[in-house]
Amino acid sequence: KVMGGGERVECGEVLGDGKRAVCGYSDGSVRLWDLRGGEVQHLMTGGHKDTITTVVGHGGREVVLSGSMDSTVNIWNCNSGKSVGMLMCGEAQVENSPSSVECLVVGQGRGDYTAITGTLDGRVAVWDLASQVERCKMKVGEGVTVIKATENLVYCGTLEGAVRAIDIRTGAAVNEWSGNKGSVLDLQLGEVEGTLVTASDDGTARVFDVRLPD
Repeated sequence: KVMGGGERVECGEVLGDGKRAVCGYSDGSVRLWDLRGGEVQHLMTGGHKDTITTVVGHGGREVVLSGSMDSTVNIWNCNSGKSVGMLMCGEAQVENSPSSVECLVVGQGRGDYTAITGTLDGRVAVWDLASQVERCKMKVGEGVTVIKATENLVYCGTLEGAVRAIDIRTGAAVNEWSGNKGSVLDLQLGEVEGTLVTASDDGTARVFDVRLPD
């Protein structure tokens, strides 16, 4: 099926049940799609003032999150399609914010109701979604382009090409890997323990050994 919303699709993710997908659009709207029928279950508007840059579903709860160039993350209830909260990642919700939310991950267990955001001004923040309170914030570079999280570490790709690991329990930088001569466009933790792969704007993909010293 071809599913269209009229506006340009900027990002999307298939939810954990495999039956629905959430998509973010250039006009700041979010749509929850039924993949089998190709129908929109919910059109979620009014939460953002600028383009959606990232969307993610929470594996343990009926919520999806959307990050925007307006520096906010909205929390949407999948059953009602209503906004149930907002994370303010910048000083104000404005179009083309210097604190544009570029990447977002969430805890996947029902008991892990947290989110981690990466913004264009180079900051990574850990949030308690229940209270919508920022637990900690770290400056990691010129701009954060992509993040991947393990139990205690966040790996951050940056505009300057470096990858930095942050311990989210302390907010301290743990290690850094360089070599990319352009921005990190994507990164993945390898299936083989201790490896990380980056794709860079310099036209290369690099494999790093990220095993930390004892």
